[in-house]
Amino acid sequence: MPAKHYFHQWQIKLLIVIIVGINFCGIFNPLIRNDDPALYANIAKHIVLSHDWLNLIFNNSDWLDKPHFPFWITAVFFKIFGISSFAYILPGFLFHIIGGFYTYKLGRKLYASKDVGLIAALLYFSSLHLLISAIDVRAEAYLLGSIIPACYYWWQYHSCDNKLLINKLVKGAFFTALALMTKGLFVLITIFSGLIIVWLKTAKLKNLIKLKWILAFCLSLVFITPELIALYVQFDLHPEKIVFGHQGISGIKWFFWGSQFGRFFADGPIIINHIQPWHYLYFIHTFLWAFLPWSIIFYYLLGLKLKLIFTRFNINNNEHIAALYLLGSFIPTFVLFSITTFQLDHYTNIIMPFAAILCAQWFAKFRNSEQYKLKHPLFYFQIALAFLLTAIIIGLSLFIFDSQWLSLILVVGLIGITLYVYFWYKDNLIKALLYPVLTTGLLFVFLIGVNTIAIKYDLGYQSATLINKYNNNYPVVDYADNSLTLQFYSQHRYLHINTNQLLQQLNRPYYLVIKQQQLPQIGISNYVQLTNIEATTIDKVIVNLLNPKQLNNATTSYAVVLVK
Repeated sequence: MPAKHYFHQWQIKLLIVIIVGINFCGIFNPLIRNDDPALYANIAKHIVLSHDWLNLIFNNSDWLDKPHFPFWITAVFFKIFGISSFAYILPGFLFHIIGGFYTYKLGRKLYASKDVGLIAALLYFSSLHLLISAIDVRAEAYLLGSIIPACYYWWQYHSCDNKLLINKLVKGAFFTALALMTKGLFVLITIFSGLIIVWLKTAKLKNLIKLKWILAFCLSLVFITPELIALYVQFDLHPEKIVFGHQGISGIKWFFWGSQFGRFFADGPIIINHIQPWHYLYFIHTFLWAFLPWSIIFYYLLGLKLKLIFTRFNINNNEHIAALYLLGSFIPTFVLFSITTFQLDHYTNIIMPFAAILCAQWFAKFRNSEQYKLKHPLFYFQIALAFLLTAIIIGLSLFIFDSQWLSLILVVGLIGITLYVYFWYKDNLIKALLYPVLTTGLLFVFLIGVNTIAIKYDLGYQSATLINKYNNNYPVVDYADNSLTLQFYSQHRYLHINTNQLLQQLNRPYYLVIKQQQLPQIGISNYVQLTNIEATTIDKVIVNLLNPKQLNNATTSYAVVLVK
């Protein structure tokens, strides 16, 4: 008797379009916060304004913390669309989409099932932290669009045994090189650990010394030549430069060691000195919320698949091989992140596709086999989680937002309810997929609304928006605060000055952004105060959202003045 299909592939495709569409709306939000995205945007901005594509410069100093590729791509988009937050986010978002597309292709290839590929893509696009990171663009967005394609092509390259498939070789090496030029040498662990563990389990480790794989490694190195040239020109040719407080810094050595492994083993230029004793557990609980709403399913499957691998693994079973490959790609990177002292929540983004494919195969089994009952406890958990989160989101929205944002939240919620009813089946399988996806979409809209509130309190964005209205070439002086968003959004020449002596030596006229209480202290006469801005960080905005009075107390008053 043929298996009953409990949902259709077009329904999964529709959900993917809905969640990607919701995510896309976020790329129009401005950059706020003094952290990595604004920093990276300023470095790319310098490339465009200086026409210098070899040197990475920040605040007139050589910058050596990330390879060049994301900055080159961002600078290209700045050249096409102009320097804006939209042009900064768009390329990262496109690489995020590429990562989702190849998650589909890899899942479909590993399990020879289009269902697995489609569901994997759906889980990828609806994972909470991937939704956020698609618009809060860091290096991980570019890694998703390079590591997962590389894994896909290397798996095909591996599957052809001793044959040399030039097409797969070139594509695999190309995407591997993009990953290397985004984050450094450690990405090879994520790209190749799954294959190496499969070779170990199937007694084929000699593949490492086969000519076809030596050629793959060498071609990947050839493709990173632009990065090595840029680093050599900026640093190795100039040992007199002072970087991280030292002279004689080699950019090539930094690329192959210090950029990532130096951090991991705490012997590089950037380390964390204050280590929490429980840091080994950091990514266990981080992944729990970052991979919502699918994290509980993944942890459940992690136990099942590990038990399978260690107790009844069959090297002739393609499903077992696929699970081994996915866990072999996921676990080594996860462990490496956990033992290092340099830990940030977005690090795990690059291994979420492997988790998504593993979970997708579990869902697909229920779709295609009568032997699986449609009353699994995790289905009920997923449905309950979705309704709980929806209730919390709408409840918080009633207290936080004004009528415009509240209306949008309620409209999106109403659309979700309509889809709930439209897709209402007797079984719980489609509900366990549909409800969490729509809920994370609603949660994303809610977070965009919170971000919109925070924009009102961002010093750099608000002051730059005001000053840009004046059509003159007066510089903008940021006194002591070092606002990355002011530097990025300002269409005037930006100066960061942190001493009164340097300020007094500056030629007038200029715009000055300064704390209101400091304005009388610096002894500047003949100025006009243009506005007063109450500013604070997004973290303080989030903490005090439910208490507007407390939020007002958490702000600092800044003056924007024209010094004549």
